[in-house]
Amino acid sequence: MKCSSLTAIPTGVASLVSAFALVLISSCAPPAADETRPMLTVVQSSVSIGDPHIASDSSNRLGLIRSIFEALVMMDEEGDYQPSLAEHWDVADDARTWTFSLRNGVTFHNGAVMNASDVVATLGRVLDPAIGGAFGTQGVYLSYLGTAEISAVDDATVRIVTAEPMADLLDLLVAMPISPASALDGLPDVYVGSGPYKVTEQSDARVVLTAHDDYWGAPPKYQEIRWIAEPDADRRVEAVMNGGADIAVDIGIEGSRRISEPVSYTH
Repeated sequence: MKCSSLTAIPTGVASLVSAFALVLISSCAPPAADETRPMLTVVQSSVSIGDPHIASDSSNRLGLIRSIFEALVMMDEEGDYQPSLAEHWDVADDARTWTFSLRNGVTFHNGAVMNASDVVATLGRVLDPAIGGAFGTQGVYLSYLGTAEISAVDDATVRIVTAEPMADLLDLLVAMPISPASALDGLPDVYVGSGPYKVTEQSDARVVLTAHDDYWGAPPKYQEIRWIAEPDADRRVEAVMNGGADIAVDIGIEGSRRISEPVSYTH
């Protein structure tokens, strides 16, 4: 008997991703919810992270980016906006002035504690025309927020004033991961975020993330996540089936069927 179950996991990255991207094989008796598991292995076609501030809908990149970085706002599985690095926000009657109150005690992977200047500096980089884009996304953020005024009211408060009322602002902010101002010059080679995992090994073949011990949220579920590059979809499926990986990304309907069908034994 094959003691496993098939579970689809949504990427949960706002409107940029519209389909389930991963297939997870889990044991029949999963650990308790609060138990930290030693390691998770993810196999996908590429493990290139690239620049986190370039707009992209690549499931390969987004899975890594969302493990390392966080934005002011996140979107839940129901499509509702939820607090992330901003604990709460409000919009003035003019529908142009947005005020974000930052979460207290957020520690980046380099030990720096987040403040409003980090957010302002990061958003400034996101809107820098020199950052470029991918697959026709060049200038997409700038076209929305190029005339916006972004400022630090104090260490714990960021204000964004748009030229016109903008219903899409939160949707944009979901896709803008925050880094400490001191680490921005290291992008896109060195990745420093506030997310539950930090980069400890990086190459074209694999990326290793380890749990961020000072993470402000719930403890990471895994002590280590290994992201392995395998361009061939069939081999990604085989990696899960033979126990070499826990998650295979972008394997299609047939790949999902192969993994989920029970194994029969002959006597």
